[in-house]
Amino acid sequence: MPRDADYVRVSVALIILTTDMADPLTIAWDAFRSAARNKRPAADAGQYAYYGRVGGCLITGNEDGVKHCAMNVLYSLQHLGYTIPPQADAGWIGEAGPGPSYLDPGSGGPENDFTNRNTTFMTWNLLHLARMLNDAGGIPPYGNQRSGWDAGCRYDFDNPEYR
Repeated sequence: MPRDADYVRVSVALIILTTDMADPLTIAWDAFRSAARNKRPAADAGQYAYYGRVGGCLITGNEDGVKHCAMNVLYSLQHLGYTIPPQADAGWIGEAGPGPSYLDPGSGGPENDFTNRNTTFMTWNLLHLARMLNDAGGIPPYGNQRSGWDAGCRYDFDNPEYR
């Protein structure tokens, strides 16, 4: 078992907390749009700013809503440059219909083995991948630098105009 100190200096994993309302007008989608507008290359390696970071999501709602929202959130995170580990989502699935939140008295949330297991697996997978990326120095920059592409470097992509 890793020691807590082994994870102290690891890049912070982004976990988006949201409800299962996969509506483009929700706060989560506003956050993605804002992050996409700020998706500029970082100065050090010339990669986009979110490269070398890991992401996951913790969602509350019904089962289909949790899965649908997780697909959108995780896709959006990787599109920004985050690296997504396996089992990078977890969700609190209460009773069908409106009901108590995870920590509400009588909700059963803290005793829910399904939610607690998946949240634990997600958390450790985020930490493990963040540690791996940190130890490797991030994502290698060859082939994914916008400035190089704009300058004419094609990173081994064959020129289709040879005909």
